[in-house]
Parts: sequence; structure tokens; C-alpha cells
Amino acid sequence: MQSPWHIPSWVRELQRFPRAAERIPETRFHALREAFGRWAEGPPEVSILLVARDEADYIVSCLASLAAFADPQASALERDEGGTLLVPGASPVTELIVVDNGSSDGTADLVERCGLSVVRESRVGIDFARQRALEEARGRFVLSVDADCLYPPGWGHDMVRILREEPEQACLYGNHRFIPDRDHTAWSLALYRWLAEPVKSFRSVRHEYVNALGCNMAFRRLDATRVGGWMRSPELAGSGLESPASEGSPDGRLALRLSVFGRLLHLDGPRNTVWTSPRGLDTDGGLLPAFRKRMLRELRRSLPRRRTIVIE
Repeated sequence: MQSPWHIPSWVRELQRFPRAAERIPETRFHALREAFGRWAEGPPEVSILLVARDEADYIVSCLASLAAFADPQASALERDEGGTLLVPGASPVTELIVVDNGSSDGTADLVERCGLSVVRESRVGIDFARQRALEEARGRFVLSVDADCLYPPGWGHDMVRILREEPEQACLYGNHRFIPDRDHTAWSLALYRWLAEPVKSFRSVRHEYVNALGCNMAFRRLDATRVGGWMRSPELAGSGLESPASEGSPDGRLALRLSVFGRLLHLDGPRNTVWTSPRGLDTDGGLLPAFRKRMLRELRRSLPRRRTIVIE
């Protein structure tokens, strides 16, 4: 079993480059333009949806971790740390849709310097941004990602394969781990993870859909479109596809709606685990306050509620 203090070598490699935009060497942008330029052209089978707002410190590293997804040169050589081939065979034709949600720090310019186009969504909010990305998508399968995350070699291919081969699976989601920084040590983040795992397991008994996060989830585009995507829908109120437990969780809201088409499936393992910034924990006052807030929220969710199901 992998130690919770272990940081994979590929994460350390991506962290080796500076985050500040003015310090990123032009050779890095050139390498990314070449990598994305090798992606096969044509009608896409897979759409990767990436939304960003003021992510200049993270967006280039995130794109670097995604650049190998449909690069035939990289995918043929991708192996894990044990030497096992990760992506055998040809990669699917893929499009990467980047939605800028009103950034003021040059995020969109950095994306364009990497050789990608940017869709701009003026309505501020994660649900608006993800919905716009979904509307722009053309692929049969959708992979949802976040701009402050790093994606391991081989990530996403298991999800696409399962969606292609197992129609009973409607929504797939993986794990996330936090990357230590100056304000968050590896041992404190490992402790938070150790405390949070039972909460996550408890939540999965009645509200598994809340475990699905937009930084690491996959589904069929047509299914998501049919249920309204990420947006709130008054028409679905009282139908059983809107739940008080998903309040504050647009991703959980979508996962709950997708459950009408099949099962939710959690994928474990290193290649289905993304690494992200721990800055979100600071919005709740730090590690312990964040854990306490999440614990109380799960206890409230577990209380019985009166629900009305409309049958026509």
C-alpha cells in the first residue's frame, strides 16, 4: 500500500517548473504547443472540459499533465513507476475545451500560448462555466477537470473504456490528493486525508453522488444534456433528481441526475487519482476547521428529510 506521505515522481517533475507566468520559459510553451499539435484531428470521441478563473499560477502545469492524453507519441510510451504500460493502443480522438470564467490575471493568455483556444463565459460561477463547456463539447464521452489539478499518466483512459464497454455505468469518478506547499505540510495533509476517508465512506451510503467531484469525473455527453447538465432546474424540483444533500455541490447535483441512466462508479488507484492544491481548505479556516465543517455537513445530510416524488 502506498504511503500517504508519498508524492509521485511525476508530480515532483511538474512542480519543478516555476508557477509565476513571467518565469515560465518559452521552451515550456513550445513543448506544449507541439504536444497538443500532435493530437489527432477529426470528430472527437472524447471532450475534456476545463474551466478556469484566475488560475495563472496553476493552468500551465495542469495543461502539461493533460497534454499526453491524446498524444500518440506520449501514450505509446507512458508507463507507471513500476514500468507497466499505461495506455496500450491508439488514444481516442479528443478535444480540450477551456472556458475562462472572467479571469483578470492573464489565465486566458497563458492557455493560448500553449496552443489552445479559449471560450469566454461572462457569467461568473462554476456551474455557468462548466455548463458552457458542456454546450461547446462534441464528444460522446466527457471528462471533467479543474485548472488547479495535476493529472497522472494514463488518467482518463479507464473511464473512457468503461463508458464505452459498460452501458450500465452512468457516471465515474476518481480520487483526489492534496499537494503539500509552504502553508500545508505533507504530514498535516496526510492526517486530514486519514480523518476524511471515514466521512467519505459514510457519505457514500446514502449520498454517494456528493463524492463525485468535477475535477475528476466522466459521463456521456448526451446523458448530461438530457438532464440539464450542471445548472439548477426548477422543472426537476420534486422529481427525486434534486436533493438537499447536493446543495452547494453542482457536481453532486449532476451526478445525482445522471444516476437515472445507470450506476455511479468509483475508480481507485494511482492512475485515477488527481493531485490538487490545498488552497480550498483555507477558505474554511484551515485543516481542522475544514474537517469539522465537512463532518457537521455530513451529519446534517444524514438526518431524515421529507421528500416528494412526482409520478405522472
